[in-house]
Amino acid sequence: MHSVEGRVMPVGWRSLSAIAAAVAGLTMTAGCGSESSTQSAGGCTDQTAASEQNADEKYLTVEITKRKILPAGICLSEVDATDLIDQPGRIKVRFELTAPSSVSIDDLRPAATDLAHFLKKTPLIFIRTTIMEVTNEGYPKAPYKALLTDTNFQNNPWNGTPSLEAELAQWVTVDLA
Repeated sequence: MHSVEGRVMPVGWRSLSAIAAAVAGLTMTAGCGSESSTQSAGGCTDQTAASEQNADEKYLTVEITKRKILPAGICLSEVDATDLIDQPGRIKVRFELTAPSSVSIDDLRPAATDLAHFLKKTPLIFIRTTIMEVTNEGYPKAPYKALLTDTNFQNNPWNGTPSLEAELAQWVTVDLA
């Protein structure tokens, strides 16, 4: 750990800050599967200015977009990484997707699982992530208001074990209506 301006920072924080600084001032476009991120037909652009995002959010947005983590037709609308007040040093990561063809929250289970696999391999972020959530709130015409959550992210392996089917079933649905 390092101390910066009176705050304790994890080892390696400088590289995350450097990444954040590199993308500061840019307007982020959403990561849309294997399709172009500038598509307008699927509503796959994120209007959030990078300067409004914290370092974790900037890093995740850039990496998910660059690595094309999401399946075709599902786009990243927003990443929200927030501190958990009751668990100092821990965060909740929420991915807001745009999935126009989704008719139920269950349609997002494969994308949520892909994001969990990615997040679990993301140093400095996964070790602080306690809760992970996935919604379709980036698509305002979605026929449902719900999210998928893993409130035990630290203890779930998210590496394909015991099976993909078990991982897909592991998500808990929370009705937001």
